[in-house]
Amino acid sequence: MKLFYFFAMLIIMVAVSCKKDDGEHNFAIPVYDYAVLQCNNYPAPQDTYNYPVKPGTAAWSNLPTADAKWLACKIPDSILLKMQTQALIQSWLDFPLRSDIFTASSLQFGMNYMMQNFSGLVELTKRPDNEEALLERYTIINPGCIQNYTTLPDIGSFSLNIMYLEALMAQDLLLNKSTALIRKQLVSEGLKKYKFKEHYSNNAINYAQADFGLSLYVCAKAMKASNYQPLLTAISNSTNLKQFIETAYFPAGITDKSPDMQLLIQLSTNFIN
Repeated sequence: MKLFYFFAMLIIMVAVSCKKDDGEHNFAIPVYDYAVLQCNNYPAPQDTYNYPVKPGTAAWSNLPTADAKWLACKIPDSILLKMQTQALIQSWLDFPLRSDIFTASSLQFGMNYMMQNFSGLVELTKRPDNEEALLERYTIINPGCIQNYTTLPDIGSFSLNIMYLEALMAQDLLLNKSTALIRKQLVSEGLKKYKFKEHYSNNAINYAQADFGLSLYVCAKAMKASNYQPLLTAISNSTNLKQFIETAYFPAGITDKSPDMQLLIQLSTNFIN
């Protein structure tokens, strides 16, 4: 499985040819206007944490162990407690060791470790507006804007940032405390991201299979947190879906056209309507 995800991540870098629950809210099937491409950057919060040691620097190279790197990245409590929720989210997107989630036995196992050990995420779990803040950030992202980048490092950075955000949004520690309305909005946005990635993969730009999977992972985990019975039934009847929910990985060979992924799309569409 590690090997599968290694190749999935490699594809990301090189396969580019380029508060209250109302209980009654109905959502239209999400649609993007592909002809109008709006690319807006989310402004960095004023209290964004500036990591004193960063990868690529001599200081980072001189850190002798993984423990030393973790210690160098720890946000002091005196700063952490004063950070806005959006700044905590930014601390994850900037976290120098965030890519370690892809070296674990599964992405979800890697995220479990991060949620328990990275100080920025530990604090984030305590904020009552965490999923609302994540949704605000997620809504602004437009996957089609990948076409504005021309170098492999920039292309990879753009797609990976979406993945890091989606991986965080799909965590039970956050979803289980969110409202039903927020979960529906998360599923709606997850479907939008999926559809836009699909659109661009049918044109000049190819998103990797891992990208498709994480957009649907947001949808699946939000539905599961809502105890959506059709999803729970589907999971009990499919070993592929059970593995996906537990790990964020589909077995090798499952594509965005496979029945299990198409079923998740249909369930997500039904869930928001």
